[in-house]
Parts: sequence; structure tokens; C-alpha cells
Amino acid sequence: MLQFETRKSAVVSTAHMAPSDKELLEQYVAVNPTADVVIRPYEYGIELCLATEEHLEQMENIANELDLTQEFLNNVKAIMDSDTDLYSVVFDRDAYLVGGLITFEW
Repeated sequence: MLQFETRKSAVVSTAHMAPSDKELLEQYVAVNPTADVVIRPYEYGIELCLATEEHLEQMENIANELDLTQEFLNNVKAIMDSDTDLYSVVFDRDAYLVGGLITFEW
């Protein structure tokens, strides 16, 4: 019998992250290969893996280093607070807007 690992992700529109935050995160991963444990850019957006305390701490350090917008960080916190079982938050260009989250102009 096949055995699968299941993970839960919240998928929201990239409009809930500032274009500058997306660019900074992509650039950071390009020069910090180990950052892809937490930040996973892909063609249509970015996935933030925040499954463990270590991931959350690493993301907090990255956010401070890059000076990401507070509005984006508030969105990530609101999403993570909404479900304690989340493995990741995915910002995807084809996903829907979510009421209650800050949106940015693209």
C-alpha cells in the first residue's frame, strides 16, 4: 500500500505581497542557496515554508535583513494565525484575493 505525506498550504493572490517584497525574496534565494528551505520562488509566485519554529525564525531573520514591508509581514502572520496546521503560504498570481488581507498594486 502506498503511504503519502499530506501537507496543508494556504494559497492566496500575489496581490497580497508587494512587488518589491517578491523581488527581494527572489534575489535573496538566488544568492543564498540554503534559503530555499523557507523561500521557494516559482514561475507564478512564491511559496513560504513555515512549518516549524526553525522555519518561522529563519523567515523572521530574512524579513529583518531584507526590510520587507510590514503590510506583507502582517498578511503572512494573519494567514498563519488563521490555521495552526499550515505547512506553507503560497502567493500565486492565479489565486484569489482574500478578504481581510492587505492588497498591493501590481
